[in-house]
Amino acid sequence: MKKFSRYLCYVTVFFILSGAFSQYLCSETIWNESFTNNKNGWYTDDFIKVSKGKYVYYNPANDCSAWRTDKLADFEMAADARWVKGAQDLGYGFVFRLADRQHFYIFFIAANGFYTLGKVDGAYTALVKWTASPSIHKKTNNKISIKCSGDRIQGYANLAMLFDIRDASFTEGGYGFFVSKNIYIEFDNLLVKTLAAEKTSAALSYKGRVTTFGKKEVANFEIDVFQILDVENFIITPVTTLKTDSQGYFSLPCEKGKAYYLKPRQDKKAQYTKIIDTNISPEDKEIEIRIPNGGIK
Repeated sequence: MKKFSRYLCYVTVFFILSGAFSQYLCSETIWNESFTNNKNGWYTDDFIKVSKGKYVYYNPANDCSAWRTDKLADFEMAADARWVKGAQDLGYGFVFRLADRQHFYIFFIAANGFYTLGKVDGAYTALVKWTASPSIHKKTNNKISIKCSGDRIQGYANLAMLFDIRDASFTEGGYGFFVSKNIYIEFDNLLVKTLAAEKTSAALSYKGRVTTFGKKEVANFEIDVFQILDVENFIITPVTTLKTDSQGYFSLPCEKGKAYYLKPRQDKKAQYTKIIDTNISPEDKEIEIRIPNGGIK
């Protein structure tokens, strides 16, 4: 274990794909840790301690972190994370699939009710930007969990899904905790289980294009993609951000049985809604997004 620092218009597109959700086949428990003592040799130093049945992190000046070096590929990791005091807008949570201090994923929540998912691959990249969630309890205890199977990464807070994305940058690695500077966090009830591969349907990919009403292609146009967790109440979670190529085209990866919402990054609002007929295969249907001529700033 080691320590390390750290216009156009709004276009609304819905589409729902048929099929059942994937199921995990089996699991093996690696850790079921209550931190009543440190007989399992969790990393400690002046800022990280096993104390009174908690794994305590607090460094007023610097980030602090620790991880197990045994490599896990497909797994689930969950723990209680109690915010005691300190910064409310900085993150704490898990590192996972960690190869070294320059290559890993990181899942954070914050005491102000936000969460994020990122990866460090030499430099930091946000896979899910900081997003507010009513499922995160502010300035108190939260049960957080992460599931990894293949390139699929799912994050939860208090059993509510926060995100469900795919990224294949890292396939296995170590796992542990990360707490930003000046936050006092107590971890408890750590559960780590291996997971067998998922039964998944073939991934789908819709082709789309962004053009002006005059049919001129719009290059380097960014579109935020969200998964719709609850269609009736329109509860969404970020998935990824797409960017069109030089001809205005983009490719949208998606899964059967899920609904998605596309929101272009714009300067001005306008009326535009499009429903994708899910009975039409991606090969036969192109997502068309049109914007006003000269509307891009």
